[in-house]
Amino acid sequence: MPSQSAPVRRPLTASAVVVLLAALSGCGLGGPQEPPRDESGAVTEAASAGAYAIKVGDCLNNPRAERLTEVEFVPCDQPHELEAFASSNLPDGDYPGDEVVAAKAEEFCVAEFKAFAGVPYDDSELELIHLNPTEESWSGEQDRELLCLVGDKDEPTTGTLKDSRR
Repeated sequence: MPSQSAPVRRPLTASAVVVLLAALSGCGLGGPQEPPRDESGAVTEAASAGAYAIKVGDCLNNPRAERLTEVEFVPCDQPHELEAFASSNLPDGDYPGDEVVAAKAEEFCVAEFKAFAGVPYDDSELELIHLNPTEESWSGEQDRELLCLVGDKDEPTTGTLKDSRR
């Protein structure tokens, strides 16, 4: 069972957090592992693909299921619910525990938010959530990635939220 890190503030929905965290613990099963991308790496058409394929700059719609192996990627010029804006890897070693991983993810994502959105997170109207490795994904898939996602709490956005000052 994956750890359940709460959103940093103003959750999109409770199910969004649980589902997205679950996505990273069981990836690599079923479906294509990458969405269609152009030479720059941008997603070119809506497609389901493995959750480990999420890259900074990708836009996606919030998956709604109890356990996922795939997420719905969407070109950022189409309406979407989330955008990946920052990523970092934790150092190798023993799994530090759910609370430590969630705290590191929160600290990292909040620190990266201002450079991305143009305002400090505490002054923002946007929602911030993070995807964390779980003990299962840490040992099974060697997952060390912290992934930061942002979205509008009320409606899908079109285009990037970078420098939106929201």
